[in-house]
Formats: sequence, structure tokens, C-alpha cells
Amino acid sequence: NAASFTTIMKLRKLAAESYIAGLIAGDGHLEPLTHRTIISTNNLSLLGKAKALLRSLGFSPSICFDKTGGKVWKISVYSEKFQQTLVEKYGLVTGNKTVTMKPPLKSGSAEEPYIAGLYDAEGWYELLHQKYWRIRFKIKNLPVASWVNSRLVARGFHATLRPKDRCWIVDVNRQPEVKRFLRLFPLRHSKWREVAC
Repeated sequence: NAASFTTIMKLRKLAAESYIAGLIAGDGHLEPLTHRTIISTNNLSLLGKAKALLRSLGFSPSICFDKTGGKVWKISVYSEKFQQTLVEKYGLVTGNKTVTMKPPLKSGSAEEPYIAGLYDAEGWYELLHQKYWRIRFKIKNLPVASWVNSRLVARGFHATLRPKDRCWIVDVNRQPEVKRFLRLFPLRHSKWREVAC
């Protein structure tokens, strides 16, 4: 019926918005004067997926290749309202977010897509002893790292949080939990396909 369709569309929009917020928290930034929101990536597949999600949110994103700094693709949208949502609902900040960014305020169904966005931006995997997979996430911001760790623990993961090189790392080590992590979170980056559990 029409009511359930509307509910489904709202949940899809929330999931898309939350994922994009997580991606921005990891690999993006907000420009306050122009209201430009930018996501940077060197992965063309992820670029296309981010573009599709932004379009599903009603934006017409622009894409350019930055040859100067990190030689990455940049996808951006201009919207004061969207930036306000990112700041108020997801704890993002304009300018340098390294230390001042806060964990998202929205909870529940928005958490998993947000965490997926963070891991697609700042997460990676390692193969230990040519046998065991480990999924890791690294960020300089302790409140965000603590929040991610607590959300994983709340979902039954034996995640660990520890400092390293002036950053904070969240690890998921146990093999059944690595498998469950990859199933639970809607990860979109192609790098995760290489993790064979």
C-alpha cells in the first residue's frame, strides 16, 4: 500500500544520507562559505556509487579530477540545507574536522550505513599469518573512534580500540565476526571483495 511504500522510501533515503555522511566523515569536507560538500576518492567504482546515492537524495553532483594534491576524484554538491543536516544530525563540522568532529546524533537504522561509509573511506583489511583476516578502521578523532567501537560492541562484536601513531584504531579480528561484519554493513567499496572468509 501507499503508506508502506512511503515508509520504505524514507528508510532508503535515510540509509543513503547516513552512508554519504559516513563517507564525508572519512574522506570529505564541508566548505562553509560556498556550502559545497566534497567527497574525495581514487576508486572509480565508489565514485559512481556515491554519485548515484547523491542523485537519489535529489542532488546533481559535479565530478572533477584533482591532479594537484592527492590525484583523486572529487564529487561535490552545493546545498546549505544539506550541510546543515550533516552538521546537526551527523556531527560533521565545516573546515578541519580532524579533532572537532563529533559522532552522529541519529541512532538506530542510520548507524549501519554511516559506519559503512566510514569504513569505505578509512577502513582496510589485513591477512595475518596468511590465514586470518582482520578488519581495521583508523581515525585521529577519539570520540568518533570510541563511538564506532561502542556500536560494534553493541552488535556483539569483540571490537578493540587502541592508539597508534597519534590515531585511534578499531579492530575486528575473530573470523566469524569478520564474516558477519561484511554481511551486516552495507559496504560499497570494491576493496572488500578481496576479503575471502
